[in-house]
Amino acid sequence: MRILFVSPHFPPDISALARRVHELGKQWSAAGHEVHVLCGLPGHPTGELPARYRGRLYFHERVDGIDVHRTWTYVTPNARIVRRSIAFASYAASALTVGQLQLPQPDVIVASSPQFFAAVAGVVMGWVRQVPVVVEIRDLWPQSVWEVGAISRNHPAIAFLEHLEHLVYRTADRIVVVAEPFRDHILACAPERSRADIEVITNGADLRRFHPAVEGEGMRAELGISSQEPVALYAGTHGMAHGLETVVDAARLLPNVSFVFVGEGARKEAVRDHAEGLQNVRFHAPIDGDRMPALYAAADVCLVPLRDLDVFQTVIPSKLFEIWGLAKPVVLGVRGEAARIVAEAGGGVVVRPEDPRALATAIDSLVTDPDRAAALGRAGRRRVEQRYDRSKLAQRYLDLLAEVAGAT
Repeated sequence: MRILFVSPHFPPDISALARRVHELGKQWSAAGHEVHVLCGLPGHPTGELPARYRGRLYFHERVDGIDVHRTWTYVTPNARIVRRSIAFASYAASALTVGQLQLPQPDVIVASSPQFFAAVAGVVMGWVRQVPVVVEIRDLWPQSVWEVGAISRNHPAIAFLEHLEHLVYRTADRIVVVAEPFRDHILACAPERSRADIEVITNGADLRRFHPAVEGEGMRAELGISSQEPVALYAGTHGMAHGLETVVDAARLLPNVSFVFVGEGARKEAVRDHAEGLQNVRFHAPIDGDRMPALYAAADVCLVPLRDLDVFQTVIPSKLFEIWGLAKPVVLGVRGEAARIVAEAGGGVVVRPEDPRALATAIDSLVTDPDRAAALGRAGRRRVEQRYDRSKLAQRYLDLLAEVAGAT
């Protein structure tokens, strides 16, 4: 089977989507399938384009058995909504023109969202090439855009994006979502679809890479952290969705705990300013995806916060499963589906979002009781082995693609 994955991001981009596409594609290729990824030129989230890709409209390379087709994209830092929107639109336009000219005929197309420009590009490609399309919904976009305050709910652009959203839901041959509650949202937007049209395939972790034997002392040394310091780690996007000022406020209450922020995003400078004068807070640039296991291994407690917004009740942060792969305990500041998963697994402590005192209390309870922290981490690891093993999820996805491709 020849699979085409339409995704704006692929490594060396640093994002959950880039890792998901890479890991799925790698496993599908290893299973004997021909996998092509149509992505943009890399530069996320920093906006810095690596030298080897500069001046290119199109760049082809082989990565772990995957044919990667990189098409021109306006590369910009993940900081300003207008520039990011231009980047999203430029990828879709380039993918449908320059990129598509370089592609062999696939048996099935997978188009991943957010953002919906990529999903629309995949749907259009499927229509032009008469190939079935599976649309993957990883976030409720554009609802999350206006809920975090990036743009007004009444802005004309939102109406346009919602029109695209409904169009994608109606026209995709099959829809894959990463969380069960997404199904209800899609059925409300496209009531002509049935629950059978929507498959839940969650995020997960590669348990061969994310495992408790990974050593973290070398990463601690690199970050300037002694082996004795208790470390609370936040790794990921520093965006409008995450409420990282709450984490800084918790750090004010725990001067004996080192708080480490690793990543980039639209709110990084604001969060850094909020932490001015705090000696127990460190900020670091993003690190490559292949070094993430060592980063998590360097932490005593890993933090997964989001703002207290209704849209995030349906979200399951993908980093949760990678953290658990290392048998590290999580302090989760998210309501809804993610809170249910953590509580059922017993893999961490759930606190009210945007509550610095509750967050500080939870962190303190774990760094002062390492036996309890270790027990929570082991419970998380067991749950990932049972339900969120990436290799098993990749096979389920592959079975779905074979079904969709064979139905035409």
